Amino acid sequence: YIKESPTFWLDLEPLFDLTLLNRVIRDTYFVTSRPGRTALMQTCHWLNKHGVFRAHVIVSSAKGDIARAVNAHALLDDKAGNCLYAAYASPKTEVYVLDRPYNRFDAAIVGRRINRVATVEDFLAAI
Repeated sequence: YIKESPTFWLDLEPLFDLTLLNRVIRDTYFVTSRPGRTALMQTCHWLNKHGVFRAHVIVSSAKGDIARAVNAHALLDDKAGNCLYAAYASPKTEVYVLDRPYNRFDAAIVGRRINRVATVEDFLAAI
């Protein structure tokens, strides 16, 4: 259903007030691995609908590689594996994981390079 729906990604509620991005971050990249033929278009429209007009949207699962390529200052993801790889692939990027029950890991094993935040607002305050 998700891959075929022309509106699935458009109908989602935001996790936070997206207009905060306009005041806090200069260059914003939304790198998403959302499936579907129209995922890019839907994501762009969704961001515009919620007041974000200057974001770059990239559909890819290679988030760490993209962080390195755009020389990202900071990266936030909810998938621990993406954060672990980003910390390795883009060592100059401050990497944050959005705390969720499904993404907890032992920092003693993977290192302390990944910062855990409870909310997107906490991430924005940190950067």
